[in-house]
Amino acid sequence: MTIQHCYKLYIIFLLTLFAAFNTQGATPSARQQLEPLFDLATRLSEQARSGNAAASRFRIDTVFYRESLRELMLAQENSATPLSKDILMEFVRMSALLQSAADCRTGRYIVCPAALMQQLSRQQKLLADTLPSL
Repeated sequence: MTIQHCYKLYIIFLLTLFAAFNTQGATPSARQQLEPLFDLATRLSEQARSGNAAASRFRIDTVFYRESLRELMLAQENSATPLSKDILMEFVRMSALLQSAADCRTGRYIVCPAALMQQLSRQQKLLADTLPSL
């Protein structure tokens, strides 16, 4: 193998490496970032309204939702195109409502008062209306 061949292989390697970093650094759209949180919030909201969600699993999922939202919000500080603070605050409101639902338990199940279930429904509808506009 000659030096020219080594040089060509080196250039190909660098270009491949650069292309790999370029695709990994691509930031997902706002909708792509929020869809997993929206799906989880929808599932948790439906479980809370059902009256038969297992309390321990619901609490774990609620903490997961909160921490996922926290990580997303922290990532916004370094993002080239940060999400709207208004949209993020709607997800924070949902997190607070889900936490309230997690605190409503009767025995092994989540049983929420009617007022909280209405708030969860309204917030879920608000998130559902907001997400397609992104």
